[in-house]
Amino acid sequence: MKKLLKALILKRQKKYPLPIHKLARLAKIAGIKLSEKQTAVLNEITTFNIEARYDILKEQLYKKSRWLRLRKNI
Repeated sequence: MKKLLKALILKRQKKYPLPIHKLARLAKIAGIKLSEKQTAVLNEITTFNIEARYDILKEQLYKKSRWLRLRKNI
């Protein structure tokens, strides 16, 4: 998703995007209007993406994703 947003920024603005990972911020820079819910989802995905890069945090990521799935079923 990050690469798609950065490609959109490059296409629309004819300049390379900032070296950032925050999807909601990239979407805003790309000119995409997001609802609060969409922003929250992108922020959550960003958290997963960053945490998944580090082996130490992978177990925490698994527990967090499992908790989110359980929360949806309640």
